[in-house]
Amino acid sequence: GARDLAGARYAAVGVPDGDGGFALFLTAGVDSETWNRIGSLPRTHGLLGALLKEPEVIRRADIRADPRFRYYPQAHPDMRSFLGVPIMAGGEVVAALYLAEKVSGSTFTEADQRLVETLAGHAALAVVNAQRQERLRELSIVEERTRIARDLHDSVTQTLFSLTLAAESAATVAGVESPAYAYLDRVRDLSRAALDELRVLVNTLRPPDVDREGLGVA
Repeated sequence: GARDLAGARYAAVGVPDGDGGFALFLTAGVDSETWNRIGSLPRTHGLLGALLKEPEVIRRADIRADPRFRYYPQAHPDMRSFLGVPIMAGGEVVAALYLAEKVSGSTFTEADQRLVETLAGHAALAVVNAQRQERLRELSIVEERTRIARDLHDSVTQTLFSLTLAAESAATVAGVESPAYAYLDRVRDLSRAALDELRVLVNTLRPPDVDREGLGVA
C-alpha cells in the first residue's frame, strides 16, 4: 500500500527483534531470485537502524549521500531516493516503513511523506495486534506446559513411585535366593530410572522461577 501511495519502486517493512536484527522484514518490488542472491536479512544498522532509534522521518534525494548510509550488499538493487517512516505505538518505535526509488525519478515529496505517515498509523495497530496475539499464544503454551507437568507429577510420578515400592517389597519377600529376585531387582532399578527421568522432564516443562532466576531469564 505504501509503495503505491508514494509511487515507489521498492518498499519494505521491518520489525526489530531487539537483538540487532529484524524479526520480520517484508519487501515489495524485489523479486525472489534477487532476494535469494542478496542472502540474509539486513541488520538494524545504518539508515535502517536510525529509524528504529530516532523516531523521525528520513527523506533523502540520494540515500547514499547520508553519512549514516553504509553500503549495499552484493546483488542489492541500486537505490537513491529514500523515504523512511517509523511506525509508533505507545510512544515507542515498533517497526519502520522503508521506501526507495521514486518511480518518476524525482525525490519523494512532502505529500508522499504525509500519506505514508498516515498509513504508518494504521500499520502500528496491525503490528501491536500481531504482537498481542503472539504474546497470547506464548502464554497458552506456558499454561499447557504447566498443565502437562502437573498431570505428570500427580499421576505418572506417583504410579512409578508405587511401582518402585512394590518391586522392592516383592524382592524382599522373595529373598535373595529366589530365582525371581534378579528380575524384581531389575524392575526396581528400571522404575527408579524412569522416575528420575520423569522428574527431570517435569522440571523442564515447568515455567521459570521468576523469584529465583530473575525476570530477564524468565
